[in-house]
Amino acid sequence: MSKMVTSLWSVCFLMSCLTPVDKVGEGDDPGECEDGIDNDGDGYLDDQDAGCPDVEEQITPNVVVTWDVAGIRLELSSGQSNSNYSFGIAENTGACLDDGSCWTGEDCFQGYETADGDILLYCHPLYGGNSLALEYGSLPELVNEGESTVFADASFQSVVTYILNDLRSSEEGSCWVWGADPSYYEDFAPICSEM
Repeated sequence: MSKMVTSLWSVCFLMSCLTPVDKVGEGDDPGECEDGIDNDGDGYLDDQDAGCPDVEEQITPNVVVTWDVAGIRLELSSGQSNSNYSFGIAENTGACLDDGSCWTGEDCFQGYETADGDILLYCHPLYGGNSLALEYGSLPELVNEGESTVFADASFQSVVTYILNDLRSSEEGSCWVWGADPSYYEDFAPICSEM
C-alpha cells in the first residue's frame, strides 16, 4: 500500500510541475501574446512566436511625391496606422556637386553648413496623416518644417533623394530611401530599405 501511495504522490508532484501546453497554438486565446509564457511549448515566447502578431513588423508605405507649380506634395498610403514619419529631401546629384552648393538642409540627416559654419537641419513631420505640402522658395534660415522648402521649382526633382523614416521604431527597415542617389543615406541609422 505504501508503494502505491508513494507512486501516486510522485505522479501528482510531476503533474503539478508541468506547464500545460496549448495544443492549438500561441495567440489563439486572449492574453497569450502578452503573458511571457510559451503556451504552445514550441520554445518561442509571445511576439517571437509565429502565432502572435508582430507588432513591430514594418509595412512598406506607398509614397507618391509630386512637384507641381506651387510646391512639393507627398501622398502616403498603406503605411503603419498611428505612425509618425519624418520626410527628408537631399539635393545630392547634378551640377551642385562641382561647386559644393547642393542643398541638404532638409535631409533629416547631415544638414547643410552655411558660410559662417552654422548647420541647418530640417525634417518634415508627417504625424498620423497621409499627406504633406511644402511651398517652394523659402530662405534657408526660414524653412518651416512641414510647410516650406528651399527648392524653388520642379526642375530639382531629378537631382534629389528622399527619405521617409518611421519615428516609432529604430529597427532596421523602418525607413525608406529613393530618388537620384539613395547611397547618400547609407550611414543613416537605422538602416533604410531602398524603394
